[in-house]
Amino acid sequence: QQRVSEGQPVGAWRATTPFDSSGDGSLDASEFRFTGETPFHNYTGALRTNLSLFGQLDLSVLADWATGAEVFDWGSHWAAFNGLERAPRPVRHDPETGDAILGEDGEPVLFSTDDAGSALLQNGDYLKVRELALRYRVPTSILDNLGIQSASVFLLGRNLLTFARQDLVDPELAGTTSGGGLQLGGEQSITLSPPRQVRLGVQLTL
Repeated sequence: QQRVSEGQPVGAWRATTPFDSSGDGSLDASEFRFTGETPFHNYTGALRTNLSLFGQLDLSVLADWATGAEVFDWGSHWAAFNGLERAPRPVRHDPETGDAILGEDGEPVLFSTDDAGSALLQNGDYLKVRELALRYRVPTSILDNLGIQSASVFLLGRNLLTFARQDLVDPELAGTTSGGGLQLGGEQSITLSPPRQVRLGVQLTL
């Protein structure tokens, strides 16, 4: 849930969080708690560099970054709903004995995603190499005999690299998927990232 509450940032995440209610060090209950984070990034920026090498070769790199957000991963909720483990959830314990609760198969019972929504909140920090361009200008001494004023060969790459603190969601693609109430983004549900692109071309001036 995203909330507007006194003393909390606008839209601060409030999620079901397992906790120890008996004081024995084991997680045996769950309640809504503020995570201290928001669905939108606190800081964003971009880096660009342009280099000219040997008078003929140009290199251009563009990268951008963002930090300070948590993204809710609906994909992990759907996975758990279908009996699959995607985002780790803690084991539920008996509040009286402190022992792990076991299922019919003898395996420890995990908190459900409804009771451990905090486990579905992923770090939204990222750094992306957005574009890399390499251009080689053909020397005029080679072009004079061909009747060409100028020529260059270029190699362009887009969406080449993404660095994130988790590998479950693309934090940049976190929009709003649930209806009603406060909607500030920060939710992602099985969304594909933009594809990597590599282009090779030749530019001529006759």
